[in-house]
Amino acid sequence: MLLHRINHGGHRQLNAAIYRTVIVRMQFHQPTIDYVARRTTEGKTKRTCQAFTTVFVNC
Repeated sequence: MLLHRINHGGHRQLNAAIYRTVIVRMQFHQPTIDYVARRTTEGKTKRTCQAFTTVFVNC
């Protein structure tokens, strides 16, 4: 899977809002915390988990 920024057009405010949403979810949203814990035990990095969560949030 190709991991990239959501909006290549350069909508910086949108990208920043999505990034903040993902960071808050990774800290406070229990299903997301469980997902990150499960994926890190599988050998994935937090950055990879953040990228996949970003795709999920943006859908």
